[in-house]
Amino acid sequence: MQFINTDTMRHYYTIIVFFSLVSCDCRINIEGYIIDKVTRHPISEATIEMVTKNFTKSDFGILYDTLSIDERNEMINKNGNKENWISYGGERMYKRVPLKTDSSGYFELTYIGGFCPEYKLRIKKIGYKEVLVSRDTINPDALEIQLEKQ
Repeated sequence: MQFINTDTMRHYYTIIVFFSLVSCDCRINIEGYIIDKVTRHPISEATIEMVTKNFTKSDFGILYDTLSIDERNEMINKNGNKENWISYGGERMYKRVPLKTDSSGYFELTYIGGFCPEYKLRIKKIGYKEVLVSRDTINPDALEIQLEKQ
């Protein structure tokens, strides 16, 4: 009878744990354009949200601070961090903000989580009907979402 030594078993367990943890990660990348259904002009400042059964997430946008780290830390020490500024080790801080389309109607959404939820994208813009786009109908290579005026 041949036994596996403990070092070999430890090595196998490490590999199993590593792959089980890596397999749980989820990354969703979606980019596209929001346009007017009739005029086909781009719609700027439209808000994009991810809606799931358990949560709605809209803060996919990033706003970089105009203040230096020292200036922002001084303000945070004085007034608190109500605006949720985040330090990432660079020269400026950032905070998460709602994701909005740019002047050409373009948006880019990246979601990283421990699992891939069933989701829909909710697109909102004042003066337009809200749209829900299901995950199954999203073409990550050429996404164009048309909004209809109210």
